[in-house]
Amino acid sequence: MLRCSLLCCLGLLLWGLWLPAAWASPPGAGAEPAALEGSLPERRLLLLVADRLGYPEFSGEAGPVLSSLAEQGAVALMNVRSGRSGSESGYLSLGTGARAVSGSEGGRAYQRGEAAEGVEAEVLFQRYNGCLPGGEVFCLLPALLHEKNEALNYPVQVGLLGRVMAEHGLTVAVLGNADAGAPGRGAVLIGMDHRGQVPRGRVGEEILLSDPRFPFGKRSHIPALVEEAHRFLEEGAALVIVDFGDLCRLDVSWPELAPRQRRLLLKETMARLDLLLERLLSLLEEGDALMLVVPSPPQNINGGTEQLVPFLLAAEPRGAAGLAVSPTTRRPGLVANTDLVHLIFDYFGFQEGAGPSFGAAMTVASREKPLSFLDQLFRRTVTVYRQRPAVLKGYVLLIIAALLASLAALALKLPFALRISAFLELLMLVPLVLLLLPAWDRFPPEQLHHTALLLAGGLLLGAALLHLLKKQGRYLSWSLLGLGTAFLILLDTLAGASWQKYSFLGYDPVGGSRYYGIGNEYMGVLVGAAILGTVTLVALFDGKREGDSFCRPGMAALLAGVALFYLAVIFALASPRLGANLGGTLSAAAAFGVSQAGLVKLVFPHRPRLSWKGACAFSVSLFALLSLALLWALNIRAPQANPSHVGRFGEMFQQRGLEVFWETASRKLAMNWRLVRYSIWSRVFVTFLGLQGLLFFYPLGLLKSLKQEQPYLLLGMGAALVGSIAALLTNDSGVVAAATMLLFGVPPVLEAMIRQRLEGTRNKLTA
Repeated sequence: MLRCSLLCCLGLLLWGLWLPAAWASPPGAGAEPAALEGSLPERRLLLLVADRLGYPEFSGEAGPVLSSLAEQGAVALMNVRSGRSGSESGYLSLGTGARAVSGSEGGRAYQRGEAAEGVEAEVLFQRYNGCLPGGEVFCLLPALLHEKNEALNYPVQVGLLGRVMAEHGLTVAVLGNADAGAPGRGAVLIGMDHRGQVPRGRVGEEILLSDPRFPFGKRSHIPALVEEAHRFLEEGAALVIVDFGDLCRLDVSWPELAPRQRRLLLKETMARLDLLLERLLSLLEEGDALMLVVPSPPQNINGGTEQLVPFLLAAEPRGAAGLAVSPTTRRPGLVANTDLVHLIFDYFGFQEGAGPSFGAAMTVASREKPLSFLDQLFRRTVTVYRQRPAVLKGYVLLIIAALLASLAALALKLPFALRISAFLELLMLVPLVLLLLPAWDRFPPEQLHHTALLLAGGLLLGAALLHLLKKQGRYLSWSLLGLGTAFLILLDTLAGASWQKYSFLGYDPVGGSRYYGIGNEYMGVLVGAAILGTVTLVALFDGKREGDSFCRPGMAALLAGVALFYLAVIFALASPRLGANLGGTLSAAAAFGVSQAGLVKLVFPHRPRLSWKGACAFSVSLFALLSLALLWALNIRAPQANPSHVGRFGEMFQQRGLEVFWETASRKLAMNWRLVRYSIWSRVFVTFLGLQGLLFFYPLGLLKSLKQEQPYLLLGMGAALVGSIAALLTNDSGVVAAATMLLFGVPPVLEAMIRQRLEGTRNKLTA
C-alpha cells in the first residue's frame, strides 16, 4: 500500500508539472495577453497602414498634410519583399522582422462578439485552437501560420512584435480592416503575439462606412477610426495600428473600373488618407510619433509598382527632416520591411528583442528636399530593374553566340576567326562600361534603345583604345583591360559603390538580395579581371616572352606586388564596410592561390622544390587561412555598430551553434540550384565549361603547343576555373559569379589558339 501511495503521489506530481506546460504549448492557448497597468506609457506610437500605396501615388497624388509630413519627417523607399507575394505575407513580415509567409488565412481575424461562419468568432477560434481567445482581436488560424513559417529555411518568429510588447508591459491595439469580398484583417498580423491575439482592437464591420459608389460598397470610417484610436491611447495603449483599407479595396477592383472612374476614386481616396493623417496627428503629444507603412505594393493601380513603396516617420515635436537610413541597406532613403520591428523596439527603448538576424533600428540622414532625392532614386532603381532582363539576356546571348562561332571558326580554320575573337574581346569590355555609365546621374534613360546606344558608344570607345594598345603587344592590352577593370571596381567600392548601385551588373534593391558591398556579378568580374591583369603583367615583364623586350631582374619583387594586390582584393571583399562578400572572399582565395603558385612556378621553375600540385595546395591553403583570419577579425572579432550579414551570421552562430550553419548552407544550396536551373548565367557557365573541355582534346596538339608558347594565359584560365568552382560552392548565386569570372579566363586562351592555328596554316601555305 505504501508503495502504491508513493507511486500515485509521484504520478500526480508529474501530471501537475506537465499539465501547465501542455496547456500553454498550443499557439492559440494561454492566459490573457498582458495589458498595461498603472501609469500611462512614456511614449506612444501610431502606426498607419496604407496597403497598396505605391510610390508614384505617394509622390504625385499626396494631399497637403502628407506632402508636409514628407518634407518635415523622415522618408524612404521600403523594400517589402516577403516570403511569398500577397498582402498577408507583407503584413506578417512587418510584425515578425523577417520575410514571412502567409496565405488568405492571414486575413481571417475577428473581434470578440463578431459573427463569423454562422457562429461567434471566439467560438470559431475555440473550434480551431481548443481554447477561447484572451484578446479583443485575434487571428483565427495562428497554428497554421506557425507551421508554414517553420517550414522555411530561415527563422521566422510569428507574433514577435506583440509578444515583446507584452513582455515589456505595453498594450497593442489594432483598428480597421481591408475587407474586399473576403476578410482582410492583415493588420492583426502586425500587432498579434505568438498566440495570434491582440489585447485591444476593433476590426469589424462597424469600423466601416457604407458607400455604394466605392468598390465593395464600403469605405474606412475615418471619424470612427480616429475616435477609437483616441480612446485606446487614453486607456493606455502604447502602440495603435490603424489600417486604412480603402487603397486595397480600390486596387482589387481597379481592372473593372472605367478610366475616368479610376482617376476620380484614386483622387478621393488619397484625399481621405490625407484627412485621416491630419486627424491622427492631432492625437499626438510631445514624445509621440506616427509612422506610415505599406505592407505590399499595388498590383493594379496605374499598372502596379515593384517592391519599393513609401515609408514615412513623423514625430511631435517634429524631428529632423531627411532620409531614413537602415543598417540593413546602408543607403540613405532605402529601408526594408524587416527593419520595422527593430525601429519600434528602439523607439520604446527595449534593450532586447529579435536578435541580430532581424534587421536593426533606422536613423535619419539630414537632407534638403528629400522627396526630390527619392524621386530620382525610385526612377533610376526601377528603370534599371525593368531594363535589366533585356540588357543581360542580350549580353548573354551574344557571349554564347560569340563563343560557339569562335569554336567553329577555330575548327574550320576560317580566315575571319580573329574578327570573331575580337568581338568576344569587345564583350569583355561590357562589365567595365556598365560600371562607368552610372557615373552620369541620368543613367539609365527611360527608353531601352537609348540605353543600348549609350552602351554601344562606350564599347566602341573602349575597343578603339584597346586596338591602339594591341600594337604594343597582346599582353599589354590584356593586362590593362584586366587591371583597369579590377582597379575601377575597387575604387568604386571604396567610394561606397555608387556606380555599382545603378549598374545592370550590380545588385538589385527591388529584389532585395543585397543592398551594399560587392555583388556576385562584379565579384566574379573583379576576381577574373585581377587574375587576367596580373598573369599577363608578369608575362609582360618575363624576359622569355614577347621577344625579350624586358629584363628579368626584379621578378621576385613583382610577384610580391602581385601577392599584395591579391590580398588587397581579398581584404576589400572581406571587409564589412567595403565588399561584405563571404563567398567572394573564399572564391578569391582559391583562385588567387592557384594563380600565385602558378606564377612562381613559371618565373622560377626550379624553385621552390615543390611539385605543381604541392605548390598549388600550399598557396591555396595560405590564402584561405589569411581570408578566414580577415573574415573573423573584420566581421566577428572587431565590434561593429552596423554588422554586415557576415557579422550577423557570426553572432547567430555564437548564439545558436551549428543550426545556423545548416540553415544558411541549405538556403544557399537551394538558391544556387534554382539559379542553375533558371538563370540565364547558367547557360554562359555551361558554355564556358563545355568549351574548355573541348579545347583540351580538339584541335589535337594545339593546347599542348599553346602551353609552351602561352603558359600565362593557360594559368589564368585554370585559376579562373578553380575560382568559379569555389564561387559555385560558396555563394547563394554562385553560378553568376562563376560565369563572370570565366569571362576573363576563357576568351584570351581561345583568341590565342585561333591566332596560333591560323598562323600555322599560313606557314604551311608559305612553305
